[in-house]
Amino acid sequence: MTDKEIQKLLQEREDEYVPKLIQLRREHPALSDWCLLSYMYLQALDKQRTKSRWRQIFHGASTATGTSFHDVTINATYEQLVDIFGKPSSPGDFDKVHAEWVLQSNEGVTCTIYDWKEPQDPHGHEKAINWHIGAHGPWGDVKAVEESNDLRKFVEAQLKD
Repeated sequence: MTDKEIQKLLQEREDEYVPKLIQLRREHPALSDWCLLSYMYLQALDKQRTKSRWRQIFHGASTATGTSFHDVTINATYEQLVDIFGKPSSPGDFDKVHAEWVLQSNEGVTCTIYDWKEPQDPHGHEKAINWHIGAHGPWGDVKAVEESNDLRKFVEAQLKD
């Protein structure tokens, strides 16, 4: 979790943390500001862990072989996806894919998000594009479609935050 993400969480939950910090300050006046900030940091991490249903699992070359597109996309900018998942797992092949995230759900489901046949590398561009979501299974597989849609809904919820 980056400092920027921690700050955002702390700002969003100020009403939740401030009363607790005031109570801690009264009960333990010797606590330093560092201790109080550490408390807030740990609380923010706990909230983020329970909020994160999908996480990036691979860095470097993609090993998510066998995922395929099931007609599910998400409209987002490169930077929005970086804010949610971090830098891409793979830079892609620079032919049909420029960036790819390999993700795993809390249940162990692996999916990918990638920019299929976009005319230019989306990195550094503010324009939102339709990112493909890939999952394991043959075309039309009900479970693969459900997994792809689950990831799409997760990303859409993160974009609203």
